[in-house]
Amino acid sequence: MRKPPLVERAEAEGLVWASELGEVAHVLAGERGRARVGTSIPASAAWIASALRPGVPLFVRGEATFDDPDVHRCRSLADEAPFDLLVTDDGDISGLLVPGGIALVVEAVPTAESLLAVALGNGAVLAVHIR
Repeated sequence: MRKPPLVERAEAEGLVWASELGEVAHVLAGERGRARVGTSIPASAAWIASALRPGVPLFVRGEATFDDPDVHRCRSLADEAPFDLLVTDDGDISGLLVPGGIALVVEAVPTAESLLAVALGNGAVLAVHIR
């Protein structure tokens, strides 16, 4: 996969995220029906935003690093939840997903009730909230 231009610009500014994980996040974000997306990994925001339809809000915990009207900085993802897609480095995703919502959890073990989780390798886990 060729890196989206937004990702190339973010990387030029020092926001680099593993390409394999970025590609997974990009594919998940590009699925139809995305309505609310959140991330606690600012470097992942460019990969996600480049795949979202215009008008789909992306909430970034921490510093939102590029100018996009659909990207919103927030102090806490819990304040903006629930999401139908979440990319995070925090394993506690309780209450953050809608039923059927998907979380890409990096470098942590996802914890929440009613999760179906699969290890992807590279320290990442894909989890689906099944109820």
